[in-house]
Amino acid sequence: MWRSFFYSAFFVAITIACRPLPAQVNSTGLISNASANRYGLERDWFTQVELDSARSRVSYVTLHVSATQTYTVFQIDYDGGKEYITQRDRDAFGEPLGIEGAQKKADERVRRLKQAQLNPQLTTRVIPEITLYVATDRGVLQAIDGETGQTRWTVPVGKSDHPTLEPAASDRFVAVVNGSVLYVLDSIDGKLVWQRQLRGVPGAGPGVTDDLVHAPMVGGMLESYTLADAKKPPFFFQSVGRALIQPTITPTSVVWPTDRGHLYVAHANRQGSRYRLVAQNTITAPAAYAAPGLLLVASVDGYVYCTQEKTGDMVWRYSTGESINHPPVVIRNAVYVITERGGMFSVSLDSGLETWWTPNVVRFLAASNERVYCLDNIGRMLIISAKSGGRVATLPIEQLDLNIINAQTDRIYMGTKTGMIQCLHETQLDLPLVYVAAGEEKKAPAEIQQEGLPDAGAPKPPPAGVDPFGGG
Repeated sequence: MWRSFFYSAFFVAITIACRPLPAQVNSTGLISNASANRYGLERDWFTQVELDSARSRVSYVTLHVSATQTYTVFQIDYDGGKEYITQRDRDAFGEPLGIEGAQKKADERVRRLKQAQLNPQLTTRVIPEITLYVATDRGVLQAIDGETGQTRWTVPVGKSDHPTLEPAASDRFVAVVNGSVLYVLDSIDGKLVWQRQLRGVPGAGPGVTDDLVHAPMVGGMLESYTLADAKKPPFFFQSVGRALIQPTITPTSVVWPTDRGHLYVAHANRQGSRYRLVAQNTITAPAAYAAPGLLLVASVDGYVYCTQEKTGDMVWRYSTGESINHPPVVIRNAVYVITERGGMFSVSLDSGLETWWTPNVVRFLAASNERVYCLDNIGRMLIISAKSGGRVATLPIEQLDLNIINAQTDRIYMGTKTGMIQCLHETQLDLPLVYVAAGEEKKAPAEIQQEGLPDAGAPKPPPAGVDPFGGG
């Protein structure tokens, strides 16, 4: 009897020890720093979206990493510590230091550390501006600094009782559709630049390039408007099927799928299409872009297709054997593919060969050099080894119903649809890892041509009637 009691007690103790530690998410959805630290994470900031939680909810969050707007950070490493001085820091009068002021302050700090014989090393980092654009179901758009959580501006857009679709942003403009009206705002202060009544019924949020804003319609039409001149007539492109997915913007192309399994690739900053690709089944997720010049798209047929952006030539395709509704995510040389039943594949971008597979994953959140952060099928955050796919830890966050896919930096953004948003990162990563290099999205020379002229020397699209996807 005593032996049976001992084994029972031992089994209960082991079961309790193997359970994931509680994340101590409070009633507002906030993860405590102590809980985050257990998993090697740190809560960088949290904020509350400006909404009436009794009547309104967060509908969309769009992450934008600037290609041209940056700030400078001076990192000082010394024996026993590390410090950061940025051009955003403020002086005794509350004014920003600026680059020169931050450099002067950093040099003075290095001088004092040398006097203390602490062997300081000064490193300069240039960090792109990171912004979260939050849209609510009451027609409010809010811009939040992705590194500090500070609100840059908040503006009402359109009518509060009309549906608001997912916003899109470039370095200069933010575009959002409310009802059937397209609004273009200044990204710096949120002021209205212009608004236009769309010709058709919008099927998804718009896409914004340097010069144009592209709005997909339910009937398959893509309406394109000139950002600099609201009175200039738009141009149209009719695609086959319904356009219900927000376009993907690359340095030179605008890419959008339809529910007929067609993927269209057109010029980003001028009129004219490149080519059309046809999958074996419906495409229900946006395409992904990988530098230099690759497009990846997943289909309900279970395949991930990797093609050349400008020609449509097939580079490789990979079959998961299950339907795919989640967009493919590219982090450096890894392509993360999540299937409808729950499971994530890591596929090499270079070869299209599988690296590893892990079960029960339904959504990608973010990734660092060593880890991949995902959601499982019951709402917990999974921490996975980026090298092997092995499970590192499980963090219970079932109370959080707002989880943002971030394929551009290592930051983990999550919160609640009632408006609480928080940012987590690995403890040692005080500065963000940015996978979209500053300046990468500048207009390519091939795009600077007169409207209507063909691409000089560009490879020709696939011949009519030839399916670049092949047999699925």
